[in-house]
Amino acid sequence: MANSTAFLGCSHSYSNVEENLKLFAQLVYLVPAFLLIGRMIYVINFVYKDDFHDQERFWNLYSTDLILNWFNLLLDIFYYRPSLFIPQFCESFSFFLRANPLLIDITFPLWYYFHVGKMVTQSFLCIERMSYNLLKTNDYRKLWKHLSTVSLFLVFFFPFTLIWNILLSDKYIQYYYGGFQPNYARRVNWFGTTAWQLSYMQISMGITVITNLISAFHHFKAYQEKNPSQLCIIWGVISIDYIFCGSIFCFLNKSFAFEYSNLIFILVFLVWDGFNIISPAIMIAMNKNLRKNVFAIEYEDEENQITHSSLQIKV
Repeated sequence: MANSTAFLGCSHSYSNVEENLKLFAQLVYLVPAFLLIGRMIYVINFVYKDDFHDQERFWNLYSTDLILNWFNLLLDIFYYRPSLFIPQFCESFSFFLRANPLLIDITFPLWYYFHVGKMVTQSFLCIERMSYNLLKTNDYRKLWKHLSTVSLFLVFFFPFTLIWNILLSDKYIQYYYGGFQPNYARRVNWFGTTAWQLSYMQISMGITVITNLISAFHHFKAYQEKNPSQLCIIWGVISIDYIFCGSIFCFLNKSFAFEYSNLIFILVFLVWDGFNIISPAIMIAMNKNLRKNVFAIEYEDEENQITHSSLQIKV
């Protein structure tokens, strides 16, 4: 990590109490979301894995998306938000990071890595839902027998097309609010991470719009013969959320030099909170089976069925 002239020192113009309250207000929803997503990953992949075998390709990809959300929240809760909104630790923690730059060298590229990985999973989940709607069952299975491997490969390796310049470049500490965040001095000047991330976001939004429009048109044509599955409807709602958050992200990146603006900087953080949290919330709210397993809920109609069955056995 280079000793940059951007290291101007911690700002003492912000109230400790106000900054700590900002952090607390964010942790109020970040921590429950972090725990919920962890529980969802555990339920889908381990405890009730058989319940999600019917559409295994979708749930494998969605689990990957949840894992990326979980790691994004992990970095935010334990590193990025505290370093930004706990002025009491600004000087000591920033000094520690300058003396031990390996932490920034690892976490700063990871922040972008997880974000780009999420764009890739969103794109492939949309393609998976479209192919599920359009293709016959055997054709769908043949296609995703190969695409599953390709999609996971791209989720893990495509982000390196964005973060390679960060990995090569010197990192430094830049101050926002009463704290700080890491930044980097480009080693390769023509490759701007923010601009390329914006391009990747626009591509993933384009794929989301096109695939969902094709699926919607297909369902409209076949409405009298076959109703869309619950999972397709849920993913349509999640895609709307993705387009909404993505549009705000693009607006903020195109309209402002947010790396030098405290307000825009924190708004971008909040937009990513929307990406990471709203999608799992929609899935839990609309998918009864997942909600039942995650919260260990026994619904009244199921209890009645069990009671009725036990009475029949006794008779």
